[in-house]
Amino acid sequence: MGNDDPGGLTIQTIQFVHRPLQKRHYTILMKNLLLLPVLVCTPTYYIGQNAGQPETKYRNDYGEEYAIQLTKDDAAKAVLQEARYHLRNDAFSINKTSLIFDLAHNPYYLVELSPIGFGIYNPAVGDITQLCPATNSPKCNGYTELFFVPTYGFVLRSKSGGYSNFHTGCLLNQKTVDSLTDKSASYYRSTIDEARETNFVPRTSIKMNADEELTTVPHSSQRVFSDYYVNVDHHIDYDWYFRLNSDCHPTNTGVICGYVAASLVLGYLEIFKSSGYFSSSESNSYISIHEGTRYPGSIYPWHGIPEISDSFPTAAWGNGIGTTMIWDVKDALSSFIGTKKTYSFYYYLNVFASPTDPIDDGFPAIYMGNMPDYSGQFSGNIDHAVVIYGYSSVTDKLLVHFGYEDYSQVLMSKLGLFNCAGVLAVYNQSAHVHKAYFKTTVSNQYYCGCGALLS
Repeated sequence: MGNDDPGGLTIQTIQFVHRPLQKRHYTILMKNLLLLPVLVCTPTYYIGQNAGQPETKYRNDYGEEYAIQLTKDDAAKAVLQEARYHLRNDAFSINKTSLIFDLAHNPYYLVELSPIGFGIYNPAVGDITQLCPATNSPKCNGYTELFFVPTYGFVLRSKSGGYSNFHTGCLLNQKTVDSLTDKSASYYRSTIDEARETNFVPRTSIKMNADEELTTVPHSSQRVFSDYYVNVDHHIDYDWYFRLNSDCHPTNTGVICGYVAASLVLGYLEIFKSSGYFSSSESNSYISIHEGTRYPGSIYPWHGIPEISDSFPTAAWGNGIGTTMIWDVKDALSSFIGTKKTYSFYYYLNVFASPTDPIDDGFPAIYMGNMPDYSGQFSGNIDHAVVIYGYSSVTDKLLVHFGYEDYSQVLMSKLGLFNCAGVLAVYNQSAHVHKAYFKTTVSNQYYCGCGALLS
């Protein structure tokens, strides 16, 4: 186990025993207080050290203890600098920084920005786990009993003790809560393990290349959602389809995230790569043409996109769809496409998967984390599917659509991501086929997603 010595030096833990507790609790122990003896089966992790700062110890629900020196100020500085970098806007500032826990009671800092945006900072390793520079903080409406679950989102606890998905309002049963708690704990461990193995340096500054050329959007006090452009140096063509897709995708009712992700990918392939993934009757029934003003040469050539109806997932895959795994999503995509188009799958699990390979190949990818728990503790784990459509080699973040309304430009850390996960992409191999999915309001001209004028 790890031990702290009077000189501030530490010995890193190299082994731990997973031992869930029956009662959820956490204890905050300061360094200069009298500490109870720590059993061998209760390890202390030392990582993310900050010279000169007193340490705080957190013990989670699994009996694992973390000695943390990175502070709220460290978190605020890192999140603000990274948000300014990705938005190219120095007018952003810190609104508030507060402590937030995952369901296993591991600590994070929630850094809220002004005029918009927030970040989740992991003080155990000094990493920005999630950055949403174009989305309002989940605490802006005064929620207090709020928990963060990495790669899943936020969970609310009611006064009566019940839990719900913050984004969808869907109530969570105890099995789901237990599974998300286990997911929270395993993710936190994996970030620390990977940080040690890779000599991860806590996020404190951004190092830019002198010749870096990325899109800049001027600041305006009258900005609308589409003005908040999250810059990354690698992204697929027509990435604005995902950026603008705040609510033009099937609504996630809480258990169909894999099918929402599949719908987003199918819509992208149909509208921009090669029409025919949806038959004529399917596109007429489930995809609405976008009517608006065209802005040639802009990062957003349209300020809206075609909408896929809420009824599409159940129409395509039946009323019984629900909690699923990534191989189920692969089967669902295969069954829907059938022989309509020529395509291939990029499909890898765990350490064999790369979240950036499909992006480099020009296609969005579905990332789905937290595979089934094979220890037998649970009969199946609850996970979440997101769509990756870009990444930053500067901040080592993935740019993803989170599958929730207003969460279309989320930056997600790659650290600890593949403790148990998979990546799935559909590679179009068919020739491009035009179809009119955009219409100008004034001149009534029809355009293909590729930009071609059709009539």
